[in-house]
Amino acid sequence: MRMSIPGYNVLVQPLTELLERVFAASGGKRTKQAAASVLLADVGWSDVHVDCLARTKAVLGNVVELCHPDPQQRICVFADASEGHWGSVITQVPPDQLQRPFDAQNHQPLMFLSGTFTGAAGRWAIVEKEAYAIVETLVRADYLLHPAAGFNLYTDHRNLKFIFSPTAVVASVPKYTAQKLERWALLLMGYSYVIHDIPGEVNVWADLLSRWGSTLPSICAIKQQPLLISPLRDDKFVWPTFVSIAEAQVAVPDDVLSGMAKSKDAAHLVVLASGQSWFLRLVDDVIWVPAAAAELQLRLCV
Repeated sequence: MRMSIPGYNVLVQPLTELLERVFAASGGKRTKQAAASVLLADVGWSDVHVDCLARTKAVLGNVVELCHPDPQQRICVFADASEGHWGSVITQVPPDQLQRPFDAQNHQPLMFLSGTFTGAAGRWAIVEKEAYAIVETLVRADYLLHPAAGFNLYTDHRNLKFIFSPTAVVASVPKYTAQKLERWALLLMGYSYVIHDIPGEVNVWADLLSRWGSTLPSICAIKQQPLLISPLRDDKFVWPTFVSIAEAQVAVPDDVLSGMAKSKDAAHLVVLASGQSWFLRLVDDVIWVPAAAAELQLRLCV
């Protein structure tokens, strides 16, 4: 499910931190049974977590629809990192659209990946975190990233300079960092890709996420009603009565009735066999059915 949610780790960070406190309060046991014995109120449950839970539910109800990989399309990888988290998105796009401006390309999402820097990783330099975002994306999505034509990797030159030439900055980077970046560079050699520099990468992410986060068009269920050849076959059909005609006449606006009162037409008292009596207005000695009562007129024609 998290592969369909952009920025999943950032979204659920308050709940993740609360869960860690629950495990700590349960004696370090990371099981459901142990966690169930801890009250959330005892570990800091607050309105922040209520809001986070509500936003998570809302996002789950509107997850981005992922596409199936198409070997005829070009795979694109976007990766980025911040101080506390990293994220990436893998898309596919028709090859003939790669020469268009980025906002005119139809990128179809294949996978969203994200993670949180914890422990020693939280103290890495930002260049290490940005490099890690690329490497971890390739490792997790390895099965997608070996097409015959390779794939496009979108990042900035600063990231790649630290990955491919760690010894060039050995004076400013500790030895263990340089060795780590060198191992990552060796891992990247197992992939066939073309590097693209995107100035203002944040705008690219915003453009992608705004398109995929758009509200999906509403779908209305259509139920086909069978056409009845004869109204008599309709279970809801009711024969018109004097009562229904009288009610239709009473519903006519007063200005229409006042105009008729000046004519020779008059209201006649009709007494039914049941003892009920109604005043029915006649026109030319014929019971008058108001024009507004179209449905009643149709029933009279049956």
